[in-house]
Amino acid sequence: MKFKEKTKKEQTRIIIIASVIFVFLFLGIFAPIIAPNSGFANIINNSIGKFFNLSNFFVNNYVILLECLAIIVFIWILDKLMLLVVSIFTRKGHRSETIGKLLKSVVQYLAGIIAIFLILSAWGVQTPTLLAGAGIVG
Repeated sequence: MKFKEKTKKEQTRIIIIASVIFVFLFLGIFAPIIAPNSGFANIINNSIGKFFNLSNFFVNNYVILLECLAIIVFIWILDKLMLLVVSIFTRKGHRSETIGKLLKSVVQYLAGIIAIFLILSAWGVQTPTLLAGAGIVG
């Protein structure tokens, strides 16, 4: 059931629950920044803060994150260019239109898979092992 199809009472309840979860996550993530050296910040740092320390994550990995963003933008541009080339060479109302739709789908999936492997490689995952596993599964 979609959100708009729910009753007002259910919608209000969902919004309140989501807001409370967001506030607790926000306070938990940014407690050391908002109130450094407080009891709450110490509790957060010693428990959940070990897993959700976003400030250190961005500081320590900004180069990899920028590389991932560059990969995503590059693959997106390459995907659009390839789709443009495929659409140029297909004629409306012929068999080539069906083949063009098939090629567009293949290009989009291939671009997505390449982007995933490049991003995993940027994070240090051994992609040749993944490719060998995919070859065995295929």
